[in-house]
Amino acid sequence: MRLSRSRAASGFLYTSGTTGKPFANFSSNHAQIIRRILRDNPLFRRFGVHDLRHAFAVRWLKAGGNIYRLSRHLGHSSVKVTEQNYLGFLTVEEQERVQFQAEQIFAGVPTNSPTAA
Repeated sequence: MRLSRSRAASGFLYTSGTTGKPFANFSSNHAQIIRRILRDNPLFRRFGVHDLRHAFAVRWLKAGGNIYRLSRHLGHSSVKVTEQNYLGFLTVEEQERVQFQAEQIFAGVPTNSPTAA
């Protein structure tokens, strides 16, 4: 999806095509859009706004991201919350890499990982 200049300039990703103002409640508008899509395509797989957060987190870890940075980015109270929510979506090899990175952090070795978006 390409952002229009007005959207990019405003700093808001989701703005009304009619008024140009940011949506007051994106979650509610998302639900309305999903209902319209389902009406025309009953095979469409529903998803909620929070699912986008989960998809981001799993992709971050699969791409080699640091679990501690992810935990801070998501605002979790501890890295344990992040581990419980997302490590189950990784392969054994990916889980081992995440664990290895965590051990390197405790040993004081710098790691290369994606930066927080």
